[in-house]
Amino acid sequence: MQWQALPAIFLGLVPFMLLPAIFAFMGRKRQRVLILGFNVLLFVLNAGGILATGSPFLGVFGSVVSWIVLMGFALRSDAPSADALDEPVTLADYDARWPAAFAAERQRIGAALDLSPESIEHIGSTAVPGLVAKPIVDLMLGVRAWPPADSTVSRLVILGYQDLREAGVPGRRYLKLREAQSFNLHIVERDGAHWTNNLRLRELLRRDAAACARYATAKRAALETADHLLAYSAAKQPVLAELLAKAAPVKDA
Repeated sequence: MQWQALPAIFLGLVPFMLLPAIFAFMGRKRQRVLILGFNVLLFVLNAGGILATGSPFLGVFGSVVSWIVLMGFALRSDAPSADALDEPVTLADYDARWPAAFAAERQRIGAALDLSPESIEHIGSTAVPGLVAKPIVDLMLGVRAWPPADSTVSRLVILGYQDLREAGVPGRRYLKLREAQSFNLHIVERDGAHWTNNLRLRELLRRDAAACARYATAKRAALETADHLLAYSAAKQPVLAELLAKAAPVKDA
């Protein structure tokens, strides 16, 4: 190969060499401007080296490794920001359409992941008839192996869910979908602590009118002092912990 041909070949590879910056902006990464800066710097240094000496500034091996590292940063998902997790909170009276919304979404997720219906449960306040609730249907997906496979999360993202990772709760993968009917999806270990506690709490609230009323009062009181999710959740946490303790089976003496 003639060294004189290298500049033309290099210019033809410009779009490929700038892929890290392109992917960073397509993925709306928070550090996309920084990635763009490094990508342009890498391009200019290597272009200058080729035009001046016929060889990339960092050498062929160094240029390839630098590009791969930069591409890795561009493709790696950002950790969810607090703004992505926090959101305004409203409460609504129980809506008899919520169980049907859950059933339809369970079928959609089950088909995408090839799961049986019993792998996905309806949890949270929308699963308790008569209970005031945020108008967001909560689904719980139980997986046998923890953590969930990346392919599982990727398919859910394709369905429109936003992956918020653990969102401050170890042992749970939290995703949300905000459309005409909004959903929260909690991926947990099947028959693990999160799975068991959520089901026990749901059953307690369904069968115990006093516990249900206690929780409704706590939710309304929390909303009076906190209108965003993180503060709202913290405000009602003491009552929720009390109800979880009540829902737990009594140990033999």
